Amino acid sequence: MKQMSSLAYHFGIKLRFYPSSKQKKIIKLNYDAQRFVYNSYVR
Repeated sequence: MKQMSSLAYHFGIKLRFYPSSKQKKIIKLNYDAQRFVYNSYVR
């Protein structure tokens, strides 16, 4: 099997999503928690 680095091109998928208001709140909550954990390790 070939390695990805040996191929001439790398292909990906572009996705666009439209979250509902409830999903936006969940995404924000997860992002804020991730930022808190990152900042606690950096400091």
